[in-house]
Amino acid sequence: MSNKISLCMIVGNVAEYIERCLRSFAPVADEIVLVRAIGAAKPDDTQAIAMRACRELGKPLVWGEYKNKPEHADWPHVDNFAAARQMSFDLAMNDYCFWCDSDDILESGAEHVRAHAAAAKFDAHVFPYKISTLGVSIPRERLVNRRAGRWQYPVHECFTFNVEPVSGPHDDRVVILHAPLMTKTGSNERNLRILRSITDDEMHPGLLYHLHGELQGIGDTDGSIKAAMRAFEDPRLGRPERYEMLLNIARMTTDPAQRETLLHEAYKTDPTRREALGSLSGNALDFGKPDLALAYAQQMRATPPP
Repeated sequence: MSNKISLCMIVGNVAEYIERCLRSFAPVADEIVLVRAIGAAKPDDTQAIAMRACRELGKPLVWGEYKNKPEHADWPHVDNFAAARQMSFDLAMNDYCFWCDSDDILESGAEHVRAHAAAAKFDAHVFPYKISTLGVSIPRERLVNRRAGRWQYPVHECFTFNVEPVSGPHDDRVVILHAPLMTKTGSNERNLRILRSITDDEMHPGLLYHLHGELQGIGDTDGSIKAAMRAFEDPRLGRPERYEMLLNIARMTTDPAQRETLLHEAYKTDPTRREALGSLSGNALDFGKPDLALAYAQQMRATPPP
């Protein structure tokens, strides 16, 4: 396996981001692969800025263009994130690909990424992803062997391995920060357009989970609950998605008794998580039952954080 790394990205019209991103991630990259995916939108200066930055950084640049399906030719945005991201992997020359988005920054750990690639022991390496706008950090596979799987799902895409790998250690020294400008808008409308274009037979329960969330985001409570009900009927639905949707539906209901039932169902789905217990404690206070609220709160505090 090659121990060199291809930095792979989808780019839109991101002239305001691209140089910051490339200079941040350049220390991990032996080549930079950019695939522009903008649908019917008119290109901005992203390509010219990227070409100049890569020359100054001494990094070879591979440029690709993802085109929407003919039936989506008039969309002003990409119609399939997985297909566009897969194109970036297919254009890469190296076995290891490190992927990011143009509004991400490598906060720390470039030397450790290099060390993992040089050791070449694992197909997947997991690093924390700090989402500044939400104040959370989640683990994501970032450095992967591109031959070990493919990108799937048109929106909220994920890299699906041919054989579930033994990951390398979760290296908390490598930190990627998601740092978009606060003026960024339109993602909800775009995601809903993509999700609604997916046929029923292609609608994986994970995509129904995202449809549920997007509809909740625009205030369509009935549509959001219907999407969740469809997902609950599919045996492929993952435990985290089931848990999150039960919590979301519990927040939507105004009936404390119904909310309690939903939160208990969430807790049964995953007793290792604490959120349902915290919500049950607050709900018990709404019932006027402080002793029960205290019991839930004590159990929440006794449960280790994720």
